[in-house]
Order: sequence, then C-alpha cells, then structure tokens
Amino acid sequence: MSLKTRPAWGTCVAFTLTELLVTIAIIAVLAALLLGPLAGTKERSKRVACKNQLHQFYLGIHMYSTDFQEKLPSVPVDGRFVFDEHVPLMPSNLRDLLAHYTGSTHVMDCPSLGKPFGTNWAFSGYGYVIGYNYLGGKHQTPWEPIRPLTNVWISPQTMTENPQTILLTDMNDWSPGYRNTFAPHGHNGPIMKGANFSNPLANGVTPGEIGAVGGNSCTLDGAVQWKNIKRMSIFHGSQTWGQDGCYAMW
Repeated sequence: MSLKTRPAWGTCVAFTLTELLVTIAIIAVLAALLLGPLAGTKERSKRVACKNQLHQFYLGIHMYSTDFQEKLPSVPVDGRFVFDEHVPLMPSNLRDLLAHYTGSTHVMDCPSLGKPFGTNWAFSGYGYVIGYNYLGGKHQTPWEPIRPLTNVWISPQTMTENPQTILLTDMNDWSPGYRNTFAPHGHNGPIMKGANFSNPLANGVTPGEIGAVGGNSCTLDGAVQWKNIKRMSIFHGSQTWGQDGCYAMW
C-alpha cells in the first residue's frame, strides 16, 4: 500500500486556475447581490433628501410672498425675460433675492444631481440653471403645447390660488435640440451617461427613456409628493425655442 506524500512543513499549497476562477465568480455574484440593495437604499435616501430640500425651497418662496403681498417670485413685466422664460432657468437678480429667503443658493440645487449643478451653472444673458423646475410667476402661460401632445399648464402668480397647483418639480427635463437629458431619480440613483448629469450621450431623449422612474413635486400648500414617471405628462418648459428649448415632465 502506497502512502500519499504530505507537503513539506512550511511549503505553500497553491490554488489551481479552476479553483481561482470559481472563487472569483462566487465573489462577483455575492457583490452583485449586495450592491443592488445598497444602491436602492441610497436612492431612497436621495429621494428623502430631495423632498426635504424641495420643501425648504418652498418655504423660502413662501416667505418671499409674505413680504410681497402674496405674489410669487417673478421677473419684472418690463424685463427682457418676459417673452423668453424657462422653468429651470432663473435670472441672477431673482436667484440672489430668493437666496436671501432660502438661506443659500444651494437650496435651489437638487441634492441628487452633481456637476454641472452646484457649480453656479449659468447661461449668458439668461441667468442660472437651478436644479428644479420653478413654475411660479411665469408670464403668458399657457405656453404652446408640444405637438401632437396637448398638455398645457398655467403658472400660478400668487400664493392664494388653488392650493393643489404645482409650484416646484424635480428636473425631469430634456432638450432634443441641445441633446441633453436630466434624470435625477433612477432605480439606483441619478442617471449619468457621459461626462456629467446633463447626459450628453443620451442624444436628447426623454428622462424615462434613460431610466428615470419618477420625481417629486411641491404644490402651493407646501405638500411634496412622489409621482411615477409613467403617470407624468409632458409640457413645454420654455416659452419659445421649440426643440432647442426645454421639455419637461411632472
């Protein structure tokens, strides 16, 4: 009877290539099982943070209206923006005035979205891109619907209007002409295709087409609610410019 020889004391027993590949595969599966729930938990926390920040933004607008006979923040009637407004853009003087009431311009940046948000992203002559859609105080609404769609919206002008009127929304926006899309809430977090959260590689498709699952909206009474992307309607988020302007969902 032959005896199997034992490895000498102090020598290493090496893994075979097959054993190593199986071990790596098992680790990869376990990591995938773990990272999925973690990513979902992170997105849920972002939704809560976004909801809280929308409410803070609302409180600043509410304090502003208290000082201005219940009127919502708006550009002057004789200003250059009256005929060229956009829901995610705010003139610098109006943004600075609102920052006085909100405590910081960062309240107007969605906590889910990174660069170019949070970097004082501005369009020359128009002002700053805020991280939300501000629907109050806009002039000459309803703006032209996006054909063949027929969805239009009326901009509230005062805090005393229908309390269920939407005032602020998450930025589920896109521009077919500029080929940018914004999707702050996917299944596992905000969507980023390309160098930043304007998603330049998305080619200007809708937020839903790149994975957005929904967004928050805040009404004139201060209530903030979540809405599934499948239940949202599409609107013009720009007064002019057509496909080069802003399309929005809420």
